[in-house]
Amino acid sequence: MNTAFNYSNTSGANNIHTWSPKGQYFADTPSRITGVKTELPVYDVFNLIKVVDSGSLTVDVSNAMMIASANDITSSYSLDTGQTDNFYGHASVQLRPGKTPPTGKICIVFDRFTHSGAGFLTVNSYMSQIGANIHGRNSDNSRYNANSKIFTYGDIPKYTSPISGSETRLTDVIDWRPYVQDDTHDGTTATTYYIANNTDAIANSSVLLPDSDTTATLDYSYYVPRIDKLTLTRDRTFEVIRGIASTDPVAPPDAEDSMTLYTLGIPAYTFSLTDIETRYIDNKRFTMRDVGKLEKRIERMEYYTSLIVKR
Repeated sequence: MNTAFNYSNTSGANNIHTWSPKGQYFADTPSRITGVKTELPVYDVFNLIKVVDSGSLTVDVSNAMMIASANDITSSYSLDTGQTDNFYGHASVQLRPGKTPPTGKICIVFDRFTHSGAGFLTVNSYMSQIGANIHGRNSDNSRYNANSKIFTYGDIPKYTSPISGSETRLTDVIDWRPYVQDDTHDGTTATTYYIANNTDAIANSSVLLPDSDTTATLDYSYYVPRIDKLTLTRDRTFEVIRGIASTDPVAPPDAEDSMTLYTLGIPAYTFSLTDIETRYIDNKRFTMRDVGKLEKRIERMEYYTSLIVKR
């Protein structure tokens, strides 16, 4: 299994890096036509952080431009991750309809995954990044999106097929797709990989396909939903009563000396807090006047009940 994903350290997104694995790519002649792609030299890009315009074809993007709002044209571009139904291709950006094209060279800042190992990818391929963020940072002491976000389970990407338009969470599949190698440059010679005319573009290390004539067996585990309750204790503290996870969950019993405020329907796979279904419990509140009225009604009921019994 392909077990390790690492995303680029883009903590220096506001400073110039000439190394594309750092998450930056410089295009001296970017496309200025809507819908025409400017290709990045890497595969599996999942987040577009920033696009910076130098303003002149004879001027390179500088550190000052990287933090200047006047040079930031990110909103003019959309990201194509390069994924297809059959492989991970190189990512690209393209000018959005109705947007003004850049007037100079551009720097594209992005987050991407790098693959290691061979064979299929599963949700477990991303877990090292999620686990490393327990303390708010990933394994190389960074966050993603220019050091502003923690990578969570909900950030594992979705894939939308360019053929069928169907959307698939990569958490839910066994992904056998190989990837196209990164373009390289040794300072003198550039090596580019185009799968359309070069079968060697696919990284051999990423190809480990199942045999169509055999049966694959696997073990897997999965989550089931749960119902919890949020309560307020007599000490004025909030407590959560955890239900039992089940394919057909039921709410746990109320706690003594506590007021139940909400029941919480927690789905098997909770990608964000908005996925939790909350139901407010309307607890009737009584004033002293209400108590007095109830007391009088009870006294009258007791009086008439006693008359009926005496007959």
